[in-house]
Amino acid sequence: MLERAIVAVLAGLCAGCATTPAPLASADSEPLGEAVAADDPVVRTVQTIETIGALEAEGTIAAADYLDGIKALRRAGARPSVDAPEEAPGEQVALETRWLAAARALDPSASIPPMRGRVLGPSYQRGTVAAGSAKVTTQLYLAGKKAKVALAGQGPAAARSGLRLEIRQSDGKPVCLRPSGSGKTGCEWIPLFSGRYEITVANSGPEPVQFTLVSN
Repeated sequence: MLERAIVAVLAGLCAGCATTPAPLASADSEPLGEAVAADDPVVRTVQTIETIGALEAEGTIAAADYLDGIKALRRAGARPSVDAPEEAPGEQVALETRWLAAARALDPSASIPPMRGRVLGPSYQRGTVAAGSAKVTTQLYLAGKKAKVALAGQGPAAARSGLRLEIRQSDGKPVCLRPSGSGKTGCEWIPLFSGRYEITVANSGPEPVQFTLVSN
């Protein structure tokens, strides 16, 4: 069930945080930056997290869905971000831990083999951005190595449509400006210089939106 749900919405995605009044681009600015490929681990990770959240909201999730979600995160090598927002540490509990506990609450016999070895895939973080506001985090990227970021919002489509992904160099120059439209978007670029980039999740909508942000 989980795999079918992920495939059904992948096309929409590909076509520590602090509340900060960052200078935002106009909502009608031209998109900047390339979309991330549909089969990229960054995209698969954000889509897995979004799909599990949607099934939970609908009340139709089963223990097997949680276990499938854990397997999908493992295949992608996904892990919680070290830059997760400090104001909401509960949001950043490793999803594998939370999903396994939820699966066992539905089916006490639910189990999955422990993870072995190092996790080297994309990192994820979750949070909530208020209406008309933005959340900003920074991440180090290396020169010449392709950088990839994907964003997905949760909740009603009308609320998610106001999300926007903005990425800037340390000097403020934008490298990515992408509206979400359907609440899902992504961007990739190749940094010319090594350094920390500012990643902004902006919400021009009328109500708060929960989001998942995944980067490589």
